[in-house]
Amino acid sequence: MKNIAIAIALCFAPVAAHAEALSPAQEEAKADFDERTEDALALLNESCGAKVTIKSDFQNFKPDDWARGIKPPALCNLVLAAASSMCKQRPVYKKALGKQLTSVGCVFAGVQPKQKKDVTNTFTLRNLSFTNGALTLRMHTDVVNVGDNTKATVEKALK
Repeated sequence: MKNIAIAIALCFAPVAAHAEALSPAQEEAKADFDERTEDALALLNESCGAKVTIKSDFQNFKPDDWARGIKPPALCNLVLAAASSMCKQRPVYKKALGKQLTSVGCVFAGVQPKQKKDVTNTFTLRNLSFTNGALTLRMHTDVVNVGDNTKATVEKALK
């Protein structure tokens, strides 16, 4: 049985390694992202009394999509800052977030497209979620009011 498990692991190891390989531009963007979100993550963990981690998917990062406008670290920092401020300013949310929030996902894949009927915040709210301990923003250059929309998403999830 042990040999079968090893054989299966060896078969999938090259696939997993290949799936995670990043281009030089993606590696550079990830390093910049990690550096620029470090302080906001530390503040969130301190404010909420939590051990939150950031999850992202830089294998889906396309540099051309982000050549202009707001950058991924800035968007993620807005999510982190909003959650942090909820913990600082609202003791009940500090208690809830401290227990429930385990990760913040700032991801590139799975963006829900804009629709003709969207009003200012609808597109952003559709791309924010808080489920199973993960507060996730599916990042796009057109998201707006990320801080306020993050707070609204958390409030709705914790009702």
